[in-house]
Amino acid sequence: MNLPQDITSRVQRDFPQESGTVLSRLLQLRRDSEAFSSDRLLRCLVHAAHGDSSRIEPLIELGHQDSRDLIVAAECNAEWEHIRDMNQPFTE
Repeated sequence: MNLPQDITSRVQRDFPQESGTVLSRLLQLRRDSEAFSSDRLLRCLVHAAHGDSSRIEPLIELGHQDSRDLIVAAECNAEWEHIRDMNQPFTE
């Protein structure tokens, strides 16, 4: 089971020193967790971590508790306005 190229590229860009570890964790999540089987949730996780690998596990826990919270963290701004759609591939 592979990750989409846009997610792999974003992880390599945002986590240059830890990209292998982060990618392995995402693959494990995709394989073992129904909640993280969607590309959208994986993109939300990567985006919400903001390049900080110490945020990955807390965000995974958030996604397991209620995936909508992770979606809001990644797709909305501080005023709760929907400003991005993580159903779409990363473009940069």
